[in-house]
Amino acid sequence: MSDRVNWIEYKGARILYADYSGLSEREHLKVIEEFKNTLRQQPPGSVVTLTNVANTRTTEAVKEQYKVLIEQTRGISKGGAAIGITGFKKALATLLKRDLYWANSLEDAKEWLAERARKR
Repeated sequence: MSDRVNWIEYKGARILYADYSGLSEREHLKVIEEFKNTLRQQPPGSVVTLTNVANTRTTEAVKEQYKVLIEQTRGISKGGAAIGITGFKKALATLLKRDLYWANSLEDAKEWLAERARKR
């Protein structure tokens, strides 16, 4: 596992973390692939995920790979949170991706995910 995709233990919850912050398109695509491969090794409904998208730019290639990621890992994650978007972009992202919690901070995301992990 790389320094961009790893497991975080928080309050008894095991969280799969993907850090896309500040990456180029090529690097972003590589991390998406690693995250997808790691997630696909887990049993359905067993994982909560945390994604950091601070200082990232979404290209068409990145969007397409996110679609593939979502399609190929459907049902594995039981909850997801993201950090790194604020203001208007956060409001828009919330409308577009309703099944993802857009947290205000890393701690906020981990708290939400730990609670989510305990519920199911």
